[in-house]
Amino acid sequence: MTGIELIVSERIRQLEKEGWTAEHDDAHTDGSLAMAAVCFATPVLIYKLLKVDGETSVIDPWPDGWDKKWDRRYYFPFSPYHSQMVPEPGSYSKQHRIDLLVKAGALIAAEIDRLQRREEVSVYHFRTSDSTGFFEQQKDDLSAIEVSMLPSLARERSRASYEYEWPEPSEVAFEKIATDNPSILEKWMLSGQLSAAHKSLAAEMLGKMGGEGSVETLLRLLDDESPLVREGAICGLAYNLREDVVDRLRRVVGEDPIEGVRDAAKDVLGT
Repeated sequence: MTGIELIVSERIRQLEKEGWTAEHDDAHTDGSLAMAAVCFATPVLIYKLLKVDGETSVIDPWPDGWDKKWDRRYYFPFSPYHSQMVPEPGSYSKQHRIDLLVKAGALIAAEIDRLQRREEVSVYHFRTSDSTGFFEQQKDDLSAIEVSMLPSLARERSRASYEYEWPEPSEVAFEKIATDNPSILEKWMLSGQLSAAHKSLAAEMLGKMGGEGSVETLLRLLDDESPLVREGAICGLAYNLREDVVDRLRRVVGEDPIEGVRDAAKDVLGT
């Protein structure tokens, strides 16, 4: 197979086996698809400069929040490297190098598709029924201002008829709302306005920030039709491993039809 044929085959595998659909990729608004591709494609070791409290250090640029199990620089059977140190690319076998380049090409294609789908301009509105308190914000200027309004709007609903549109779905928005008022995030997730990828990310944030009170919602999401949402619910439940949650995750391991979802449950259970 030619290089382009190998990349196309890998992209199809990612879509069909891993469930990394357009909705999944659209949640990666931080450039992490491209950065993972860079890690796979580089012919030399590269590092990201990190500055904390005036101190400078260098770290591996593998995307933050991405599970190490997806980092195929380490795990090819013909690679002798199994330590925590990133292998020197010059030491890879020919086949290892080709496989990494194929994955890099597929990830670059996914990032190009994501950028082409993204709307260049998006305006979000928060408004009351009598048009007082009108607020709009450009997509690129999205900040905590919009997010912080949601709990106060929810409290006011008992005294007035409020309507509002949600801010742009993002990890920052989900984390803020889950911290301030988890029930608001639950409503957003169940509103039908989120893509499967965003719903998955919201489920993880709900479990992480919303505490035990959000467990019932996450357990219900284990029956969602989308594998991405089910996997996000598992990640959220990982922060609340009470007995009934462990029992339910064991059922997922034995019954879910998608390998990636079963693997996520196994990782949480440590099996």
